[in-house]
Amino acid sequence: MGPGTIVNTFVSLPGLSAYTNEQASGGTDQESDTALLQRIQERRQKPVNGTNGWQYRAWAMSVPGVGDAKVVELAEGAGTVGVTLVDSTMAPASPEIVEECQTLIDAQRPIGAVVSVSAPAALTLDVTAVVVITATASAEVVEEAFRVRLGEYLSSLIREKYGVIYYTPGDDKAYTVIYNRVLALLLTVDGVINATSLTVNGGTADITVQPNQVPVVGTVEVTA
Repeated sequence: MGPGTIVNTFVSLPGLSAYTNEQASGGTDQESDTALLQRIQERRQKPVNGTNGWQYRAWAMSVPGVGDAKVVELAEGAGTVGVTLVDSTMAPASPEIVEECQTLIDAQRPIGAVVSVSAPAALTLDVTAVVVITATASAEVVEEAFRVRLGEYLSSLIREKYGVIYYTPGDDKAYTVIYNRVLALLLTVDGVINATSLTVNGGTADITVQPNQVPVVGTVEVTA
């Protein structure tokens, strides 16, 4: 709500002839419209009950700041549940978010269930590229566009990984950042004609991400 939006009240107050509001400050939106819609659709499509993994995921996703939550139902054997959190940017959740989620779940979990809430480790991806670009393009603009696309790709991998309930830790397997997919993201940036060099963490191979990790964008350097 912008400044000057409030100009009337439902009840006339003696002595007041005009009403207005200043610019609001402080606070943050707890959840974007897109994230809310996703949570509602998931709740409809994957009904929860008091003992299944979807219930723990629903509890975790209701905590402000949580972008996604991975649940392992038998994390350390019978009666244990593991919940791993990322924030709204798909980076490891902060200690404050983890603590708030742990408190919320502990207050609602079935009696006897032991729940461990944590954040994954960050696997930083540093990318260096040399490109051939058009006369109207610049390396700086290409670099920023590539950084955004890379971040979107990594976020999609995390959402795919976290959108499943795992029965045991053995079901929660490593996943892969595909080198050729990263190269394709670079080649399809406006103004890029070709890429003569591309390294991800110093190499040209796929990057394996362990179950307790999430890939995050590190240094991105593009030269022409």
